[in-house]
Amino acid sequence: MVNAYKIGSIEDYFKLYDYSVEAIKHVNKSFKIGGPATSDVGMGFLRQFLKHVTSGKNYVTNEIGTRIDFISFHTKGADYIPRRCYGHKVSYQSPNLSKILNDIHNNLMICNEFEQLNNLPIFIDECDPAVGTIYGVYDNPNYIICNTEYYPCIVASMIYHILSLSNRIQLITHWSFYMEGKRLFEGNRTLMTNYNLHLPILSGLKLFGKLKYKQLFIEMNQIQLPIFGIATCDDENKSFQLLLFYHVDDWTSEDIQSINITFINIPLQNILLKHYRIDSNHSNTYTEWIKIGKPDELNADQLEHLKHSQEIKLLHEPIEYKIENNQLKLAPFDLPIENDRRLEDINQRICYRLTRNDLLRDGYQEVFQEFYDDEETMKFMNKVKKNLIIFLYTNGLIGRGVMFVYSIAQFKTLLDIDYNEQYPLIALLHIGAGDGSITE
Repeated sequence: MVNAYKIGSIEDYFKLYDYSVEAIKHVNKSFKIGGPATSDVGMGFLRQFLKHVTSGKNYVTNEIGTRIDFISFHTKGADYIPRRCYGHKVSYQSPNLSKILNDIHNNLMICNEFEQLNNLPIFIDECDPAVGTIYGVYDNPNYIICNTEYYPCIVASMIYHILSLSNRIQLITHWSFYMEGKRLFEGNRTLMTNYNLHLPILSGLKLFGKLKYKQLFIEMNQIQLPIFGIATCDDENKSFQLLLFYHVDDWTSEDIQSINITFINIPLQNILLKHYRIDSNHSNTYTEWIKIGKPDELNADQLEHLKHSQEIKLLHEPIEYKIENNQLKLAPFDLPIENDRRLEDINQRICYRLTRNDLLRDGYQEVFQEFYDDEETMKFMNKVKKNLIIFLYTNGLIGRGVMFVYSIAQFKTLLDIDYNEQYPLIALLHIGAGDGSITE
């Protein structure tokens, strides 16, 4: 098993890279290879790596320099402390967009030191609001941003500002996973929650997908809040898109801004306006889930309702406008800023931490009784002792040594199995064993 990310010295990494380049050449010469995909604390490593590929001795060929097709590095906007609070209350923490942009700026300055590499594209191959894709609201309540409209807003603002930093930046990737065995709206950095329900971030990315390649100039006047926009049109100048978004480094902020929009130099006679919106009341499965009582399991009607709410919603029916003097002035509208999600609510979700050794030893009932001191619970624990051990051993196969217990109800559902019945690992993943986490 690899310890952390890499074992060895920086020269060991250079040697690994040189041999990888040589191997790629023999597989397919058209494949691209680059690196070093360093984090914000690895800027010195980045400089050393670029020195190696430009003027260092190649470990394979013994010549000077090594092929490189792109330069890559990472940036994150926050590292919540603690990442896991184990039920203790935590303070508000928000991703810092300025930190992201500062990381990118500093990495770009290092890349610019090597003029012979100025033609290479730059990939920010992990560009995320916060560290820790596996963590969620049960670990630290601040991860709630992954469920809300705040997430697409900060991603939109990241993209907008990053594109203005350098035209060498050709790729920005979002490092997310589809998490198995999690609760509904766990708060992981993912695009969907259980039942393949879309999170607001996916709706935001879909709006970006509606933009075209030809970018238009935007002039903003008398805007009191940090509102930004990206305007595009198709090659034939017959379809126009304007994406507006708001972001401050505070996911609890609330405000409102009245917007007036005028399009000029439109070479059309008529235009059909479609106004899509993502906020706490539009295109937001998380808000709708809260409205129906935050159920852990969904019945057919609830699932249908949430699937309908995940669609990108029109603010109103499409409106046809007549273009006069090549201009279109829209009626004023309000842009609501509603990111308020109170930590007090989430902090009340108490998490009890039990190690595997606690639960497997002979006195595990006493350990569990510290948390649930009632006769019904103890009868249940005695009944399922053997099955509980099976579950914990299976859970251990996927690298988890700690279980987080939230209620008895899901224990009963999960462990009501015959002792000799063989459960495939994927079945356990689907019913909650993915991180040793059980929900009511």
